[in-house]
Amino acid sequence: MLSACSALNDTERYFALLKAWWGRRNNALIGEPTRRGGDLTAQVIDFAKQCLTRGCPQIEHQDAMSGLKYRPGLVNLALLELFGLFEIQVMPPEEGQGWRPNAIALTSWGHALLGTLVEARHQAGATNLAALASTILTAFDFDHDHLNRFSYQNRYGQTVEIDHSALVGETDNAVADEVRIGDLSLTEGQQIEFRFDFGDDWRFGILVERPEAGPVPAAPLILETHGEAPAQYGEG
Repeated sequence: MLSACSALNDTERYFALLKAWWGRRNNALIGEPTRRGGDLTAQVIDFAKQCLTRGCPQIEHQDAMSGLKYRPGLVNLALLELFGLFEIQVMPPEEGQGWRPNAIALTSWGHALLGTLVEARHQAGATNLAALASTILTAFDFDHDHLNRFSYQNRYGQTVEIDHSALVGETDNAVADEVRIGDLSLTEGQQIEFRFDFGDDWRFGILVERPEAGPVPAAPLILETHGEAPAQYGEG
């Protein structure tokens, strides 16, 4: 691994490190807590969109600092600066206070790269997974009053699970109403499982297809149906 890294030029090393952090980072590896509310893509792109549209937050009170700890997270914010995407001024050090950003601004490189990713995310789908779950259940004429979970394997073979919002605190998984479809790193032909009602254990298969050109619908649509849906609670 060291010899392979040594063979890369500076640009190749930069993008190899950026790709590794963007696609494979795990806060637990460095002793940081795992936070719910989406993966790194969601956290960073939401923060970048705020900076692009409303300006980056200026840390004038404790509430703003608390927000940064949650999204994008102080570790991620520091890495965004190391990768040259943000410029950050910090408050003078004080005993027991830790690292405290003060002024945050996008660099020209950060504006170009993150701006492209924000737009790509919008084109990929801004609807959250809770809306997709509701659409699936409506298509089958099922009641919506049970827990559910989406799961799929990412490109590294890791199982990613996104839970119903009522499961907050029960697991470390992200929750469906905070994760947009465009946040997921999916490829054409990939399978997603939607599990509904953990008692009766309904399982639905979702096949990822290539997005069609044109405007992105504001919400999931039922385009066509085939056959008769099964009864949710048996024959009656």
